[in-house]
Amino acid sequence: MLETGEIDMRFAVIAEQAPIVQGLADYTLHATPAHAYFHFTINNADPVLGDRRVRQALTHGLNKQLITETVLQDLVQPHGSPVAQPSWVYVDHNSRYPFDPDQARALLEEAGWQEGSDGIRTREGERLVLELLNIAGDSERLQIVQLAQAMWREIGAEVNISQVDAATFVAAMTEQNYQFAYGFWGFSVDPSGYNERWLSTSPGHWLNYDNPEVDQLLLDALAILDRDERRALYERFQEIVVEDATNIWVYNRVFFDAVKQRVHGFVPNTSNSTNMWNAHEWWVEG
Repeated sequence: MLETGEIDMRFAVIAEQAPIVQGLADYTLHATPAHAYFHFTINNADPVLGDRRVRQALTHGLNKQLITETVLQDLVQPHGSPVAQPSWVYVDHNSRYPFDPDQARALLEEAGWQEGSDGIRTREGERLVLELLNIAGDSERLQIVQLAQAMWREIGAEVNISQVDAATFVAAMTEQNYQFAYGFWGFSVDPSGYNERWLSTSPGHWLNYDNPEVDQLLLDALAILDRDERRALYERFQEIVVEDATNIWVYNRVFFDAVKQRVHGFVPNTSNSTNMWNAHEWWVEG
């Protein structure tokens, strides 16, 4: 419909389609970094993934740069922090876990997972097999998880991908009935939004990550008005969470919005949702 000019706007164009839209003379493609990122959410209380060394190994075993350059058309940036890149408290931690399969294998060895005859590691007779949830129907997400699946097999981890509908996915996360899952989280502009996922007493604490120091940092930051003091607390929060590899971050989300030239007043906004914030100011030229 964009190619035939039948519609005026299309929100959240996927990266694969972005170059097509860029070639349409009647449209402008707006690229807006969001307070959101795609990542692998990990159940930190899982018997296997509860071992930090296993989480670190999986992080070292994922080539984020390859994913962003291929599936995502080199239109987004790899990510490695619990804080989204547009945030004023964001610290770049991408270098903490570079793609390093040898280091990944060493960490798994240290955790007791020995190389198996079929390439899949074992520990006390148990194979390193992980169950990954993914929302069905999104070709971009499927390509990414399949790439990750192949990369993790190279370090000795077999990953089974379960394609489920969105309702089943959210229910599994909410009930913490999952091992790990691929999707995105969006946050408010103020960093207090990160409490929802990392504060151990929060209903949205799907990670099952219980760290008293992190809890205290997040609670203290709620009671401080000085921006520099708050930033210091969130910087420490990021250091701890990144070191613990509570999640495997992949890339910071970017909203690609196609807007026809006849539509005026559209202003993209760094947020975690569609750019509808100033719809009352839009107008369409004859």
